[in-house]
Amino acid sequence: TGANVSMSASMDFKNGSNTAKEYEYDANGNMTKDLNKGISSISYNLLNLPRSLSISNTSGSATNTYVYAVDGRKTTTNISGKKTDYVRNMIYENNALKRILIEGGYYEGGTYYFYLTDHLGNNRVVANGSGTIVQSNHYYPYGMSFTEGTQTSSQPYKFGGKELDTQKRLNLYDFSARMQDPVVPGFTTPDPLAEKYYSWSPYVYCLGNPVKYVDPTGEEVWIYYIDDNGEQQRILYSANMEYFGNNIFVSNTVNYLNVMYNSGGNTVLNELISSKNTFNFKNQLPTDNQGNPIEAFSFNESETGGGDIYAGVILNPNVSEYRRIEGISHELFHGLQYEKGQGGSSIFNEVEADVYSSIITTNWLNSTDYYGSLSSNGLGNETATGKLYQQSFENLTKRFTKEAFSDAVRSYKGGSMDNTTGLYKNYPIIRNQKKHLLKLYYPR
Repeated sequence: TGANVSMSASMDFKNGSNTAKEYEYDANGNMTKDLNKGISSISYNLLNLPRSLSISNTSGSATNTYVYAVDGRKTTTNISGKKTDYVRNMIYENNALKRILIEGGYYEGGTYYFYLTDHLGNNRVVANGSGTIVQSNHYYPYGMSFTEGTQTSSQPYKFGGKELDTQKRLNLYDFSARMQDPVVPGFTTPDPLAEKYYSWSPYVYCLGNPVKYVDPTGEEVWIYYIDDNGEQQRILYSANMEYFGNNIFVSNTVNYLNVMYNSGGNTVLNELISSKNTFNFKNQLPTDNQGNPIEAFSFNESETGGGDIYAGVILNPNVSEYRRIEGISHELFHGLQYEKGQGGSSIFNEVEADVYSSIITTNWLNSTDYYGSLSSNGLGNETATGKLYQQSFENLTKRFTKEAFSDAVRSYKGGSMDNTTGLYKNYPIIRNQKKHLLKLYYPR
């Protein structure tokens, strides 16, 4: 309050125009004008991400430009004359390193800073390594600041951990897939997956409940669980997310998904996260033909796309972390196969998923040893066929070759220890496979 209200403390709506038409949208539903903010034009690329934005108000005038990689990642901006380059976790301003982003904080000017967040992941306090507070933030439910305390730092990552652009009173959060206006409140462009939520406005933020949910940004991997009241709940997974609740199933699932993501599984997870189909983790065990529960992971395809991963075995204390990570990676690769039109039971698919999950867990251990008591993946029996299978499998974990893959598929039924009980004896060798997805999504 008072005569010297700071710009960030005054993010509220400003009636900057009194014309009959103050907002305009293009044919794709993207906002092109907001005369109250002074935005006279916004142009978009083929991904419906802003390419240029012209703004003019009492704070000044500017034309901002934005550049993206082919997958939609922002790489360069030029905002009010300041060029910013985003190189992985490093931020450069005008060609000089500004800050290095790390989990839970950042480095800037040789000093480490960390965030204190609330239950939704909003950055409420920023402090340096010695504990001195350099920034504090308080938000209305949709992200608009209503007060700010210590402000010796201008770091922009605030509500939801998202970057806030306040230049020329733009006051928009970059939520990667879209820009969010905390005053309206809502997004400036439609949800790319709006057809999945036809009962909701394509511009709505967090299904209208930002106190309970965080922004999906198009991600579609859900974790279902039973809460303390015995009711089914769900939480949306996003890459490398943090879970602040106390449900063990959710905590373990998020942890193992993050492990998979950071152990070479990022390309598969990103593919499923951005899919128009939904993939659900459920705290249930799969059942056999007689309805008896099985202590295992299982992916069940949905006729409409996507499917359910039955992952109740995560809570079994007798199942090692190795097997849990391996099982999650294995079933999600089956999800990818289905997503790419190559689903269904076959030896081809089993070998792909086995090799893929073995590489993920090997990367996690920072080791080359995936045999022994940790897993039966890749183990062959004592026959000549078994030795061929094991050698082919081992070769595939080092690099993909069609010859090794063909040998592993051909020798699987007679040589794999996984088929000792004949579980896969009735599986066809191949179904509708046209591509080697293991080669295309080989973990790095």
